[in-house]
Amino acid sequence: MPPAESLVLRGDQLEPDVPSHQEAAVGLLASAHELYRTGEFGKAENVFHRIETNKKTTPALAEEALFMKPNACVSSGAIPRPPTRTTSS
Repeated sequence: MPPAESLVLRGDQLEPDVPSHQEAAVGLLASAHELYRTGEFGKAENVFHRIETNKKTTPALAEEALFMKPNACVSSGAIPRPPTRTTSS
């Protein structure tokens, strides 16, 4: 049987209770995206890796980090870009 959903009263609304480790992972993911956006690809890659390998990270967050990590590696030059195809006339 799955665990019951926990709700917290914030202001005048009930909101889902998010475990603190998940809040931290969401914050890390946001900072990794910001690092990527500003061109700090090496730092972004490290943060994506940290999120991906944390056993407490939810599967959805880990999957997003796993998806973004290779993009950061290629953008930073750690992994060479694939050669482009040229067509000869």
